[in-house]
Amino acid sequence: MDFTPLVKARIALAVFWKEAAFKGRCWGAVRNGGRMARSHITLGTEEEVVTVNQSPEGKLIVHEFVRAKRTILGDGIRAQLINSGLEVEEAPP
Repeated sequence: MDFTPLVKARIALAVFWKEAAFKGRCWGAVRNGGRMARSHITLGTEEEVVTVNQSPEGKLIVHEFVRAKRTILGDGIRAQLINSGLEVEEAPP
C-alpha cells in the first residue's frame, strides 16, 4: 500500500503536531482483508482527539473523539487493570 498521502498529511499537520498536548505516529499493515490501514496520525488536546488514517484507495479518513467519562469500555478496562493488581488513577477533570 502506498502511504504517500499519510506522509503528506503528517507534513501538512505540522502546526497541529507542534502544538498538540499529545501526539503519536504509528505504522502497521492491513491484515485479514481489513478496509483501513493500521497506520495513523493521532493528535490530542485536553478534551479532543483526532486520528487520521488512510483507506486502501489513498483517501484520508479523519476520526474525531471528545472526552467522555465512565464509559462501558472505560469501566471494563479500569476493572481489568485493578483486578490485575495495577493501581489506577482517574484522569483530571
